[in-house]
Amino acid sequence: AQGSNFNRLVPGYYYRYDDFTGNFSNGSGVGNDTASERFMFRKFMVDSTDFLAREYKLGGFRFDLMGLHDLPSMKAVRDNLITLDQDPTTEGVQNDIIIYGEGWAMGGTKTYGSPVMANYNNITNADFAGIGHFSDDMRDAVKGSVFSATGTGWIQSGTSGSTLKGTFKGKLKASLDPQRAVQYVASHDNYALFDKLLLSGVPEEKLPRGNVQASAIPMFSQGIFFMHAGDELMREKINADGSRNHNSYNAPDSVNAIKWNRKTEFFTEFSKYQEMLALRQESQLFRIPAANIIAAVYSDLTAFGGHTFASSTLGYKIIRPSAYTTEPFAEVIVLHNGNNTGITVDGSGYELLFHSYGDVTISASMAIAGNTTIVLGKRA
Repeated sequence: AQGSNFNRLVPGYYYRYDDFTGNFSNGSGVGNDTASERFMFRKFMVDSTDFLAREYKLGGFRFDLMGLHDLPSMKAVRDNLITLDQDPTTEGVQNDIIIYGEGWAMGGTKTYGSPVMANYNNITNADFAGIGHFSDDMRDAVKGSVFSATGTGWIQSGTSGSTLKGTFKGKLKASLDPQRAVQYVASHDNYALFDKLLLSGVPEEKLPRGNVQASAIPMFSQGIFFMHAGDELMREKINADGSRNHNSYNAPDSVNAIKWNRKTEFFTEFSKYQEMLALRQESQLFRIPAANIIAAVYSDLTAFGGHTFASSTLGYKIIRPSAYTTEPFAEVIVLHNGNNTGITVDGSGYELLFHSYGDVTISASMAIAGNTTIVLGKRA
């Protein structure tokens, strides 16, 4: 950073420094932190995103380590992009520009003054409106910590404890703000979903269904659904020596390229992803934009259809808000059956909207295999 263009332009201005040593602040863990709270760096952020939206017609901006930026700067970026969105003279600019990032609370960074930072500790701040942040609690609860190849989550465990189940019950609702919570299980960072499940002990015969169910959990939750490209193809990242790559930013195309032949190999699972996306798009009940509405129409289930849930089964019901006059379903039931030998429920009176695995038909004794998600509905 000493020789960077920023430092050559105005030495000592664009980066944060430790008060005692004079070294670059390193909350990022990669050597130096930019000083977003300073006026001219904030202007750089606004001007850069403005240029990219106007010149390249970009419709989305994802901020790496967004928690290192101060919230007023992120708000300034958002306010400007919203102005572009609504300005009829900015021809070609994408409508509904989306802004999101990693809202981790970064330790060890030295800021100038005490600005409010753009991390999840401040997610309820009004200035965070219109800015999404990744929900790492959801990610890790589903499949285990990204910092451990062998760490397990709800997908792998047949006896998930109350902590995991409690995490899900809060995160499935995106209870803080569904327009700020980005629900996901995998991204370009860390192991691909398929690789993580394999390395954490999921048997080969269960990998495809575990992969689909892992995505079904955030897919049918409230909030903004995010999917890593290739998850629907059981994407792997395999190094030349046969090991699986957990940080492929500098790996060749042979590792990072999407292997399209896997669409043929796993076409059944690919089709399940298509079905999930279509159902989420069809029903507003999975895309409710306000926490108070969700609280009024969402209820956790501890039993359904004559079956009392053990820790390895999760379920919830969403009923149609009265204002949703075009919503096709009066009620939906989501059941995530985890790693167990299977359960049987009475699904009479419902329509089967989705099942992630196996042959499932509506009956008074519906058999739902382990690591299977089903969605039931009643038409409005």
